[in-house]
Amino acid sequence: QGNIFTCMTLTFPEKSVTGFDAIRMVDGTPSLKRTTTRWIELDVFTEAGFANITGIDLYSRSSRVRRMDMHRLKFPDATFDLVFGSHVFEHAWDLGRVAHEVIRVLKPKGHVFCAVPRGGEPNWHDRHRFDTPEDVITYFGHAEPEILYQETRPQEIRLLFRVSRA
Repeated sequence: QGNIFTCMTLTFPEKSVTGFDAIRMVDGTPSLKRTTTRWIELDVFTEAGFANITGIDLYSRSSRVRRMDMHRLKFPDATFDLVFGSHVFEHAWDLGRVAHEVIRVLKPKGHVFCAVPRGGEPNWHDRHRFDTPEDVITYFGHAEPEILYQETRPQEIRLLFRVSRA
């Protein structure tokens, strides 16, 4: 059985999953990457056949979404097969720490899918600027990421990579 962790949203599926399932889910749900509520992610994974879903967000007011900080994840090491972060990493105060936490909760050879905005100047809301896939991958370099998929759009970068545990 695979476990999916989505930054700001957690999913515990009842069936096996690969990183490429996350790509298909995002591509089939254009509104996912632009939503301001995290409930849609829970619904997308549920509709895809995953169960026992628990969401997290720093400022949740929903009974479906627990409060948790991506800088300090409250999960054991090597818990998840896939980390899914759609327009989340750019908000991190310390993206190096978030990358460390993501790697920590991933199982060996786990996958990370992320979509981040491309370009733009850092500000109080979007604290990081990403112009290339390498701008994202550099934060995960200590885990020896193997890029499986990358797409650079005018306003967005999408990556799927597998990590080796150091």
